[in-house]
Amino acid sequence: MLRLFAATIILLLSACSSLPSDHRQDWQWQLTGRAVFQNPEQRDSANILWQSAPGRDNVQLSGPFGQGAVRLIADARGASLWRDGELRASDTSIEALLSRQLNWQVPVEQLRDWVRGSGANDNSSKFADRQFEQDGWRVLQSKFNPDGLPRKIVIERPPYKLTLLIAKWTP
Repeated sequence: MLRLFAATIILLLSACSSLPSDHRQDWQWQLTGRAVFQNPEQRDSANILWQSAPGRDNVQLSGPFGQGAVRLIADARGASLWRDGELRASDTSIEALLSRQLNWQVPVEQLRDWVRGSGANDNSSKFADRQFEQDGWRVLQSKFNPDGLPRKIVIERPPYKLTLLIAKWTP
């Protein structure tokens, strides 16, 4: 269970040293919702709280009633994974931590953009579904709120699939 939660957390973060250079780069935000991760061996979901500020991300994932809660923190110094108040793993970047801990290759840096509604096809209407492919990943952003932020994001490159169901955005 820890591996699933850690994987989902890591998928949701990007290395802060390589943030995208768009108009939302310095935007502070928070989202809450559900994350569902699937591969051939597992299908699990977690509650998610993702807080992001320039140069730092803090993601908390937990199961029902807070079970299996993990926290991942990323900043310019690298990334660390915490559980029960103890440091469990760290590395120079989120992608390195993900690869070393779970043997997964995921588009961590792009995910930060995709979660915020950015992507390869920014000319789309902000209220229509946006589907595009970037670096071999199929991305679907849908169910937008009045501010144009997606409430549902699905990224997929077989055998991996991550679905984020965002219940609330807080600027």
